[in-house]
Amino acid sequence: MRVSHLFILVLLLFGYLAAKGQTIEYGCDAASFGIDASLYTNTSDFGNLNSPNNLDDWFIGPAPGNGLGVLSTDSAAIWSDPNFLASNPEIIGDMNFLSNSILNNIRFQDAVYARDYYGGPGYIDITSYTQASKNGEDPADWDTGPSNVTPKNDIIDCYGHLRRDGTTAEADLWLMAGFSRVSNSGQSYMDCELFARDVLYNGGNFDSAGPNEGHTSWDFDAAGNILRSGDLIVSAVFNTNSAPEIELRIWVRRSDFNNLNPTTFQFGTEFDGASNSSQFGYASIKPPTGGTFACGLSNSGPTDAPPWGTLNSSGNYSLNYERYQFLEVGVNLSIFGVDPTLASENNDDPCWNPFGSILFKARASASFTSQLKDFAGPYPFGEIPIVPPQANTDTISCYTPIATLEPDTIIAGAYYFWETDNGNIISDPYSPIIQVDEPGEYSMFGTAIEGCGGDWVTIFVPDIRNNIDAWITSEPVYSCIDSPTPLFGNGTGDTFIWYFAGVEISTEQNIEVLEEGLYTLEVIDSYTGCKELDEIYVSRTPCTDIPPGNIPTDGNVNILQDTMPPTFTVPAAITIDCSQSPFDLDITGDVTDEEDDCDFNIGEATYSDSTRDPCDGESLITRTWTLTDYCDNTRVYIQAITLDDTKPPFFNIPDDVTLDCSQDYTELDLTGEPTDVEDDCDLTIEDPTYTDEISEDDPCIGATIIERTWYVVDGCGNDTSAVQTITLLDTTAPLFDLPEDITIECSQDPLDLDLVGDAENESDDCDDTIGQATYEDVVSVDDPCIGASIITRTWSLSDDCGNETVLVQKITLIDTVAPLFDLPDDITIQCTDDASDLDLVGDAENESDDCDHSLGQATYQDVVSADDPCIGASIITRTWSLADDCGNETVLVQTITLIDTVPPTFDLPEDIT
Repeated sequence: MRVSHLFILVLLLFGYLAAKGQTIEYGCDAASFGIDASLYTNTSDFGNLNSPNNLDDWFIGPAPGNGLGVLSTDSAAIWSDPNFLASNPEIIGDMNFLSNSILNNIRFQDAVYARDYYGGPGYIDITSYTQASKNGEDPADWDTGPSNVTPKNDIIDCYGHLRRDGTTAEADLWLMAGFSRVSNSGQSYMDCELFARDVLYNGGNFDSAGPNEGHTSWDFDAAGNILRSGDLIVSAVFNTNSAPEIELRIWVRRSDFNNLNPTTFQFGTEFDGASNSSQFGYASIKPPTGGTFACGLSNSGPTDAPPWGTLNSSGNYSLNYERYQFLEVGVNLSIFGVDPTLASENNDDPCWNPFGSILFKARASASFTSQLKDFAGPYPFGEIPIVPPQANTDTISCYTPIATLEPDTIIAGAYYFWETDNGNIISDPYSPIIQVDEPGEYSMFGTAIEGCGGDWVTIFVPDIRNNIDAWITSEPVYSCIDSPTPLFGNGTGDTFIWYFAGVEISTEQNIEVLEEGLYTLEVIDSYTGCKELDEIYVSRTPCTDIPPGNIPTDGNVNILQDTMPPTFTVPAAITIDCSQSPFDLDITGDVTDEEDDCDFNIGEATYSDSTRDPCDGESLITRTWTLTDYCDNTRVYIQAITLDDTKPPFFNIPDDVTLDCSQDYTELDLTGEPTDVEDDCDLTIEDPTYTDEISEDDPCIGATIIERTWYVVDGCGNDTSAVQTITLLDTTAPLFDLPEDITIECSQDPLDLDLVGDAENESDDCDDTIGQATYEDVVSVDDPCIGASIITRTWSLSDDCGNETVLVQKITLIDTVAPLFDLPDDITIQCTDDASDLDLVGDAENESDDCDHSLGQATYQDVVSADDPCIGASIITRTWSLADDCGNETVLVQTITLIDTVPPTFDLPEDIT
């Protein structure tokens, strides 16, 4: 973000900005709303507000003053429950007033509060960005879903409010936004994005109605006049060591950004779409040159959280924001030149709805296109209500001869008008509430702003005045003593009032009286207010004449007889054990104090029983006690007798037992089963059942400890259980087939089990994973001769419980193969040559033996036939032999022939003459 695009809200820069004709405040009164980094009216914790006692804020505070709270707190009791907040909920609250309400000469266009999901340790924020997503993209292309979010990017509380500094469409339009985060240190980067059309989030993807790459663009004519407003975004840098920094952008065509000079504002230098080739993107807006166009503040100290609390920097519930957890900003869209009513298509329609949705976001860095991290929303925003949806009717009646008519909901500042063709309006017809004194049809017109399109509603006021009948009935009876006389009120109304001697005595429909005289009943229809009277004379002297002047004109007279039933004291409800007798009145109780007002020989009450059996051994007896006097007046009382079965059944558990692992532990003849099963009440007690908890291979494979829980329950659910321990032990060694003893040549491999034999058919009665037998060899080397051996091979096999089988195989290695060597060739030499010179006549070579590796060299013996065939010539028969240590010998013969081919010499005597 470039410095030219920052609205730096810090007092040190105030002089520089003021020199350029700009007014930026470190907190401010924005259209009578306090931007002071606190949430409550009538106070100013931070910043310097002009009149905090008269400024609106997010919530009404305890301090006295005239400020209005914008947000509803109707659900505060539910939301403030820490257990509710511990579930990491999403909370959505709306404005405390209807959208577009006019209060104190300010138009409250809309407001929203939201609590976003916490994404810290142990929790998941289900509305966050999971991969690289950025501002300028189509919302449908954002990658979202549940993830953890770092504290500085983790949005918790979000606030949004749109209001005009007046009532008309020309009044300045202010956007207020607030953010709280988990962290209370470092910088955070927050966006408040307003969409001209609805944007929805379905839990995995965004769905935008914007027609221009997922957004709605601001459109202009060739001269730069705004034709249509679109999406805008306010970005705030959340600092802890300086004031917030604010940037405003709008969604436009790239060609308009490059070529147009708008008439109400100036573009900045930055334009960011989804890519460099995008035809639409967010363009920066230069700050205005005059007027208070923006302010902002973060809390430099602790301040009160919403009424339902928040989360502190540790992610725990708190009633306060820690220092630098909360940021509040306000932007004057009108002074910026991006008020939607500046669009030409909206100049004649002050009721037009500029926005459809609001979205709060957090991004990774100061760059406008850095990776998005967290979001809350989108939420409906900017709606202007339809006035009216309907109106309430009233009636003309005896009770209300003047009816009051009014809308279902009265919107402050809305325009209303009433008219009628067949009724009569007796109050101001231009008020939302009117009075009429005649039945008929009445029509109301309503609109949010006078001159805007509205709607008519017609309601009918009926005349419900009617005649109310009233009459008294009573059964004439003869009175034995002074007993109450019952009087029964009847009528078409729903309210009954009794009078005696001109004094109201009851509002019950039916009454009982003791005094003789004239009684009057007034019946009233509470819905219409209409009423009627009737009278009755009650006589207490049935044996004398009643004076004619006392009898009502309709002859309605009552004479009292004996209608009172006798009385008695019923025994109290009782619970006894099921083994006791419910017919023993000494146990269950008996009636006392039988008496009657007239019958002095009343006798004793009797009873009858009805029984309900909820379970075997337990019953509920309803005992009905009855007493009747001579006049058949009967008194009935109920006594409840409960036969309770609370004692569990009994049995003797079998002893703990130890078996071999090969035995069947489910065979009860081996393990035993419970005996002496009985219950104090349930005579048909079922046999005990059991469940086994098996610790297999405990302490070794094949051994098992079984905890058998025997369980028996009676018909009333009383149960007894006990545990029997069954131990399965493995004491039997495994089995295998030993290979037979074998004799092989010393040249053969005694490790070749295919040759010498292998242990087979390994098995164990309990260990199914017994494995294979192994062996160890003891070798008697060169026994009985070099190359021969006797191998004692000891085979062993153990199961997991340490039972071992050991068997021995004998492998004998023998040497029956004679050694080898190469015989020198037969040769003929001169008789003068040395036949013992092996270099001349040849030597035996390459002596070898298949087993004896310490074999020596071959030796020879000569047989010489001298002077054969002539003197000096010979034939030597040379016999070569080589034997190994085991006596295997090889003998080969070489023939050496000595010949004489040199003539003899002599000295010739000299020639002589």
